Amino acid sequence: MFVRFNSALTALLYVRMVAGFLEADLDARPLVDFGVDLEATADCFVPFVAAVRPLVAPLVAAFLVVFVVAIGPFYQIAPWRSNKMLQDVDIKTLVPYAGEHFWVPSGLPAVPVASMLHMDPRTRTILIDRDQIAERVEQLAQAIMRDLATDAEDGRLVVVPVMTGSLLFVADLVRRLPVPFPIRPVGVSAYPGATTTSTGATLMSSLPDGLKDVTVLLVDDILDSGRTLDLLQRELLDAGAAAVRTCVLLRKEVERSANPSCDYIGFDVPDLFVVGYGLDYDGLFRNLPDIAVLDV
Repeated sequence: MFVRFNSALTALLYVRMVAGFLEADLDARPLVDFGVDLEATADCFVPFVAAVRPLVAPLVAAFLVVFVVAIGPFYQIAPWRSNKMLQDVDIKTLVPYAGEHFWVPSGLPAVPVASMLHMDPRTRTILIDRDQIAERVEQLAQAIMRDLATDAEDGRLVVVPVMTGSLLFVADLVRRLPVPFPIRPVGVSAYPGATTTSTGATLMSSLPDGLKDVTVLLVDDILDSGRTLDLLQRELLDAGAAAVRTCVLLRKEVERSANPSCDYIGFDVPDLFVVGYGLDYDGLFRNLPDIAVLDV
């Protein structure tokens, strides 16, 4: 932040120096005799200073206004800057911003690149924004701590995230659980390639070790057909887990071919294909900070 304001402060110092000079009393300054009539020169200059002095304050104020309006956006200090998503902006109008991390739609304020990902015409509709996600993740963590803190303190809690969809969700969730526990991910595929309907759950990796007689917290991104969680719950119990508790970020309102138990649910969502915050379409859009509806 200091670097961004450095040029602005330098300019203001120059303005202040000029203002100080114009406000100075020339008669009080010691003058060196260089062989010219300094008194006559001063007599000629004093009326000029007297005329200009009342203009100093308005000039300084005008400079500040011009700086904030015209130059401020390039230093990222314009008062109207916003990190909110800009709706209905043609991505073709985007021009590079004066920096590495921002873009500016022509004639509009700057927004972070992460938000600009929503400018993809397929992901313009935000279903759940990042603030709602953060608030709900905190609430889920509190509920999990109430139920499983004792298991964790006794060394009997293992968190098993379902990769790769739960990647961002589980990263935020476990950082809000102030107890020690191992994290042992498992890979499952249910939406291979460019498909928007589940083709059935397939284990992509073997179950982790060390599950006998422990409580497993199974974390997934979405409960859709139910086949992924149903498969994993059965497999984990067969591996010797004492209990399996399940946490999902989203529960889709659809008919399910399986009905696994679900203990912690972030949001109920309509039957729409959603991406962002770990959820993908053909490997894309996992890095969106919000959950958006995919228009295909």
